Amino acid sequence: MSTPTPTSTPRSTPILTLIGTAPTPSPAPAPAFPLDPALYYSRGWDFYQKQDYDKAISEYNKAIRLKPNNAAAYYNRGAAYNETERYDKAISDYNKAIKLEPNFAAAYYNRGDHLSQAGQGRSGTGRFRQGETARLQWVTVTEME
Repeated sequence: MSTPTPTSTPRSTPILTLIGTAPTPSPAPAPAFPLDPALYYSRGWDFYQKQDYDKAISEYNKAIRLKPNNAAAYYNRGAAYNETERYDKAISDYNKAIKLEPNFAAAYYNRGDHLSQAGQGRSGTGRFRQGETARLQWVTVTEME
């Protein structure tokens, strides 16, 4: 007697079947804080105007973390540091603002003012001149447009 040989027939059902439906992936959780630097910049300005300088600094820190090339945020944080008498940090922020925007006249002016107050008169006077030159260049360019 001959032994039957298996035939290969395609399976119509999968080997492994799932019970129920596959779970749908849950949406990603919302970030712990919004990722819009303009929001933090605006909030920083609001706190600054209310003379809540530490909160302003905190908001500008967040704006800078999200957009580190924002010269205005460094400038405004520097102004808030100035109001809290943290002059070294203010000068550092004005330097960063100037590095990002070399013609930022107000940053030159404030940096020169703080250097003068810190007893670095000659250095401060030179900084005032740099700021005045930048301001004049900006006014000239603006008038030409």
